[in-house]
Amino acid sequence: MSNKIPPYSETFEKLRSAGYSKDEIESAVAKVSKEIGEFVPNKDYHIFIVAKNLGVNLGDVRFISSIRPYKINEITNELYQIEMRVYVVLVEKRKTSKGSDSIRLTVADETGTSVIRIFGDGIEKFENLKRGDYIHISPVRVEEYPKDSGKINLTAFSGCTLKVIEPDIPIEDFVPSVEKAKEGQLVHVRGVVLEQKSRRSWFGCSVCKKSLGDNEVEGEEVICPFCGNKSVVTKFVSDSIAVVSGDDTVVCELSPFISAGELYGSVVDIWGRYSEQWNRVDVISVDVIKTDILQPVDSYIEKDKKETKETKKKSNIKKNEKKVASETKKEEDEEEWVKEMISNIKYFDGLLKKSIVSAISGKFKIDPHVVEKKIQELCDKEVLRERDGYVSLF
Repeated sequence: MSNKIPPYSETFEKLRSAGYSKDEIESAVAKVSKEIGEFVPNKDYHIFIVAKNLGVNLGDVRFISSIRPYKINEITNELYQIEMRVYVVLVEKRKTSKGSDSIRLTVADETGTSVIRIFGDGIEKFENLKRGDYIHISPVRVEEYPKDSGKINLTAFSGCTLKVIEPDIPIEDFVPSVEKAKEGQLVHVRGVVLEQKSRRSWFGCSVCKKSLGDNEVEGEEVICPFCGNKSVVTKFVSDSIAVVSGDDTVVCELSPFISAGELYGSVVDIWGRYSEQWNRVDVISVDVIKTDILQPVDSYIEKDKKETKETKKKSNIKKNEKKVASETKKEEDEEEWVKEMISNIKYFDGLLKKSIVSAISGKFKIDPHVVEKKIQELCDKEVLRERDGYVSLF
């Protein structure tokens, strides 16, 4: 099934295959151009009219309005198929309930954000898209799903036209700061995560992860009213992070689809939708630029404790060194004192010996040298060596 008017060359070849000559085709196209060229200058339409009037089968052509691409905030359930020019924010590869590959394309323009789901074989061209690409995509099917839910779903198939083109407006020109953002607008937050905690939990579909209400039992098999798949009731938990960006703190809600891991103390780059009701950013994608900018509080405490222990250890070493130095000095002082005392004893001993010798020699009128020699002989014979624990110094 073709979704747009076939190009001139394609229709021309089908007319040739139907048995018409080149001259016949060009003559017929010239007549149509003369009739409607003033109003419809595009020759794709001229030859299309010729083929249709001649009954040549061009396949099932569905006419699509391509006057202009639709803005996201203009899309309603009354539309059927549209063209869109949008920025790519996130490309996610998913599996359908039947196990086939699909792409979840999060897109944005200056009016808001939306999701286009891509199905069918040959979706590799979508996998190669990256954030910041400005694309023209056609056709995009608009449908209400689930039925009567009032929710708009956008889908496209791998055979649709996809072009990366020059943007009409730079993305920086329409992404407001958080404080100026309105409901559903794309916002960009870059900063340091100062807190991460579990904010809320719910029981949801194991396929689409949408909430099934509080009355469901975890592990129970159900048919999801949103995606229509057979699923298991699963408990999901969403994390909330506080990001300091500039002078402000921005609360960002992480969906269970985002496996970001531990973000505390990391510099992050976040793209998301602003929620006026909750005054927060619902995260579409998060990139970690740098980790461990901030160490956990405990590590600072442990570090302080460690430093205190080291300080005490160093202090004790210094005290011991002082003690050893003091004791060494004391020993040295005592040694000097002992040396001095011995020196003095020897000095007084010499005087004593002299006075003894002098006294004996004077009393008995004996030559001092004879007396000294006699005393020395007696000491050598140990007669005066020991007495009452005293060792003679003679």
